[in-house]
Amino acid sequence: PSLENLSHRGNRRVMSKPPAKRRAKRKAAADVDVDDAGAGNSLLASLDLSKSRTGPKSIATALLTLLPADATRQHAMAQKLTKAFPMVISELDARSIQASRASQEEGTRKPIAFRFPANDKQGEKVGSEDEMWTTIQLPEDSFLPCLKYFTGKEIVHCVSLVSKAWLAASRNPGLWETLDKTSGLTNSNKKLNMTALQNLLRRPQFANLKHFMMPQNALKLSPKSIKQLAQLCP
Repeated sequence: PSLENLSHRGNRRVMSKPPAKRRAKRKAAADVDVDDAGAGNSLLASLDLSKSRTGPKSIATALLTLLPADATRQHAMAQKLTKAFPMVISELDARSIQASRASQEEGTRKPIAFRFPANDKQGEKVGSEDEMWTTIQLPEDSFLPCLKYFTGKEIVHCVSLVSKAWLAASRNPGLWETLDKTSGLTNSNKKLNMTALQNLLRRPQFANLKHFMMPQNALKLSPKSIKQLAQLCP
């Protein structure tokens, strides 16, 4: 039945007030909702992700306070919450890519420098620490042949982490004519999909790719997928 109980008095329609018990019940429910929301916001505000004791369980507990106590995964509010997780991951990945590109661009403007102890100044009293070192700047054309002695996996996990200049050099297309297991292309976690593979092959560092081998546990390729990959390979 409708909560708006109408009574007719002549030609006028007068809305009667709900019973006192019903009004009290509504007020109590509203107070509970406010208290729950306040408690949830307070718990979220108290989270400090920089602290080591703040783990996934405490974060999940705080997020669950945003939902009603009886909410399940099918609840509308729960669906909003779960749909936000992929967006957070996507945003973090986008930030990582943006930061990597910025580092690479900055690295291209920096020389590849090596510092060696100055033999003729060892043991002498000098004015500054820089005077005890000799700096040699190596052109990129001379540095790239040295990097070819590393495997693709070593270039990604070691060489690219030395400095921004080394990062820029490590992504030179001349180093990436082969992309296979030895280059670090694996699918051990079975998360490689067609979209991720296409995005990988679109990177400028694979512009000179000549040999490509799918990793083990790779996704199944349809004729359409093979055509798409062929279009991405030079």
